[in-house]
Amino acid sequence: METQRGMPEVQKHGCMGLEVLLQNTGEAATPLLGSSHVRDGLYPLFEALEGFSEDMRMETLIRCLGARALHIPTRLINTNVVPLLLAVLKAYEARQDVQEHVCIVLRRLVVSAPADLRVRMVFLGCMHQVLAAMMSQPHSERLQEDCSVVILCLAGTSKGNRSKLVDLEGIERLLDALRFHPESAAVQTSGCDSLRCLAGPETQQRIASLGASALALKALRSHVTVAKLHVSMCAFLQSLILGNEANRANIVLLEAIPTIVEAAMVHHSTRTVLEEALPLLRELVEDSIESRNQFCSTGGERLVIRTMQAFPSSETVQESGCGLLSRLALDGPDRCKQVLLSGGLKLVVEAMKLHVDAAVLQELGCLTLHCLAALDGEGRSHVIQLGGVECVLAAMKAFKKRVKLQQWGCAATRDLCWERLKTAESVAASGGIELVLKAMMYFPSAIEVQECGCAALRVMASDSEEIPLLIAESGGIQLVLRALQEHPKVPSVQENGCAVLSNLAWDGAANQEQIAHLDGIQLVIQSMQAHPDAARVQAFTCAALQSLACDSSEHRSKIATLGGIELVLGAMRAHLRAPNVQAFGCATLQSLACNTRPHVRKILAMEGLDLVNKALETHPRSTKLAEFGGLLLDTLGA
Repeated sequence: METQRGMPEVQKHGCMGLEVLLQNTGEAATPLLGSSHVRDGLYPLFEALEGFSEDMRMETLIRCLGARALHIPTRLINTNVVPLLLAVLKAYEARQDVQEHVCIVLRRLVVSAPADLRVRMVFLGCMHQVLAAMMSQPHSERLQEDCSVVILCLAGTSKGNRSKLVDLEGIERLLDALRFHPESAAVQTSGCDSLRCLAGPETQQRIASLGASALALKALRSHVTVAKLHVSMCAFLQSLILGNEANRANIVLLEAIPTIVEAAMVHHSTRTVLEEALPLLRELVEDSIESRNQFCSTGGERLVIRTMQAFPSSETVQESGCGLLSRLALDGPDRCKQVLLSGGLKLVVEAMKLHVDAAVLQELGCLTLHCLAALDGEGRSHVIQLGGVECVLAAMKAFKKRVKLQQWGCAATRDLCWERLKTAESVAASGGIELVLKAMMYFPSAIEVQECGCAALRVMASDSEEIPLLIAESGGIQLVLRALQEHPKVPSVQENGCAVLSNLAWDGAANQEQIAHLDGIQLVIQSMQAHPDAARVQAFTCAALQSLACDSSEHRSKIATLGGIELVLGAMRAHLRAPNVQAFGCATLQSLACNTRPHVRKILAMEGLDLVNKALETHPRSTKLAEFGGLLLDTLGA
């Protein structure tokens, strides 16, 4: 080949010989081809073929090479074969047959070559000549496939190579290959693999703007039964939408969701396909209710259930399945019920039990269990019966430093304990209180963790005599007060934090004193002042003040000095139609007025008596208001 550069047929047949040498290259030791001075190896064969026709000699030689030679590509690359091949490409641009044979040799070389040898191939100009071959022979299916593979291998070597390929219009050449050969699954697969390798934050938009998404989906529809192509297309599309909302929206508009669901259904037993399809579908439906509606209407939920059942050991499948089910459950009660009816809850719990070290899966599992437990009593019962409580606590214990997991874990704990004292006691006995408090301790600035943590403590402590003591002994008072102090403008934190303080202060004098000593009274007063329009905050700040004032003349005096009476009466006036505000307001005023005549006179002077009567008239069916209002009227009239 070196000495006969001007003869295309020689170059062609030489490349055919190299193709055979490189075929089935493995790790095993390779026999030498022979040396000219010893005349060993294949040299006797060369001599025996002299006198025969060129075609016969070449055919026999290729057969012998195929029979004997397993070649190590390093040996060829270390010779001048790469410059020689690139020179042939440049010299015979118009010869499709020569171009094809050279490109298949380059493909076999680069696939088997280690990274340092690929770097050398780039240095010798391989990328430029391969792209030139793609441009000069756009209709050659074989050449386009081989060149796409070469690009993929070289692009994967370094970021610099990827940048160089982009600068040399490698993206455009690959897209041309997809356009010219829509019927070739091999070209479509290798082309999309190479485009995926080139896709990054700097190139995503460029690739998408050139119509890559539409080409990929067209290929998927045309070759729906080809599993390898499905894997490549899904991976490529995912690379385009990673961190790019515009591309994601555009791909959804191209009907990607039904296309991928349909193709995944065809390959319902092929794990590799589903491990790419489900993560892509999860990304596509993440931020749009319309996308999720389309996903469900085309059988997406059935696909998720079937896939999770078929591949329980696949962490990718289970994680994506939990992600899709949790996102559907967040859409509301109807979707939650559908997840329950389809068996999704059982699959999520089983996934959490099997993949205990999978942090993202555990996080998504906690979110799903939170949504299903919050649905209704039946939903809570199903989660508890299947072992959901144990899964949530195990996840919180294993991944203490994952903020979202702790948030959803606290939320699930709250929902599972709602109106279920036995569950709350079981959670407490299993260390659930300490886990919630640790979450609050580790993430003091995470509003959602503080909100859900306080809410979980509130629910667990509400109907129990022992749990408030456990919360206080575990440092719960300090952490709840810190939450109130660090998030004064967040109504949900203030509401749940004050509700916890109300339960803890009601439990005994020791908790009352600790809360007061740590400026808890001032924090509750500040919460009332900061959220005058938030009825629920006003209700539970009143409840907290009532628990702190009960049986403590010192606390009653402090609350009154800080303006507590005026604030409670103001809350009752502002929220006349909120029965909880009226009930807890009356309870607080009653505790403040008890055995304290100056407070009685102040309440009467501020028309407190009329407020109580108006509240009782407005809410005749509120038993709690009737009880506390009656006690207050007795105290004021005494």
